[in-house]
Amino acid sequence: MRSERIFYKKGDYVKIHFDDIEGDSRNISFAPRGIAREFRIGDILSVDFHEVSLRIESISRNYCNALITNEGLVSSNKAVDLNREIDLRSITEKDEKAIEISRKMDVGHFALSFASDERAVEIFRKKVGNDSYLISKIECLSGLKNLQAIIGRTDALLIDRGDLSRQTPVEKIPFFQRRIISLSKSKAKPVFVATNLLETMVATKQPSRAEVNDVISTLDMSASGLVLAAETAIGKYPVECVEMISRLIRQYEYWTPNTSIQELLLN
Repeated sequence: MRSERIFYKKGDYVKIHFDDIEGDSRNISFAPRGIAREFRIGDILSVDFHEVSLRIESISRNYCNALITNEGLVSSNKAVDLNREIDLRSITEKDEKAIEISRKMDVGHFALSFASDERAVEIFRKKVGNDSYLISKIECLSGLKNLQAIIGRTDALLIDRGDLSRQTPVEKIPFFQRRIISLSKSKAKPVFVATNLLETMVATKQPSRAEVNDVISTLDMSASGLVLAAETAIGKYPVECVEMISRLIRQYEYWTPNTSIQELLLN
C-alpha cells in the first residue's frame, strides 16, 4: 500500500488490478499476482478479518471493479478471503526456493500452511523429503473438511485459530479445536495450538484472565504444544510472553484434581 494504512469508504468503488500495483483508496492488488482474474461478478471479498468488505460489480480487461460494502482501514500484506473456493497452488515459487535453501541447511521441520487435503500434503512431502518432520496447519475450511485424510499423511497438526476464524464462525472455534485435538490424539499424532494465546501481551506485560484460562484449557484438552505468534513476532514483550507460557505449563503439570488450595498457594 502507498501509505501505512488507507481508509476505504462504504459506497466507494475500487479497482482490483490483475498486475501488481501500489495500492491507494481507489486501487489495490492481491497476491499471488493475477489471482483477481479468478474473481466473478457478485463475489464477496473480506480483507483483514472483515475489516473491509468488497463486492465485485464488473470485470474489465485489466482489473475488477468492486464496491466497498464495509468500510475500514487496510495496510499492506493483509489476508483476503473469498466467499467461495478457488484453485490456488499449495506451494508457490517462493515456497519452492525456501524449501530448497532449507534442505541445503539441514532444516528438519517443515509446516504446510493452509493444508487443504491429502493431495496437498503429499505434494509437500515430496518437496521436503521423507526424512523431514511435516506439520500440517489446519487454518481453512477445506482443511477441516478433509481432516481425517490429512491426519493420515502428516507427522503433526497445528491449529491456527486466527486464520480458521476468518472462514468459520468464531463461536465454533473452541469446538473445532476440541475435535481436531481429539482426532489427532486418537491417531497418535501431536497437535499444536496457535493464535491469540496471550494476545494482550502484544502491548502489555500481563495477559488477561481469559487468556490464562484459555491456555490451561488448551493444555487440558491434551494439546501437545503451544505456539506464540504476534506476541513474539511484533509484540513489545516477547521474552515475558515466553516466560508466562512456561509458568502456565509448569502450573498445569503440577496440578491434579486432588491438589489442594494450600498446595497451589505454596507452589
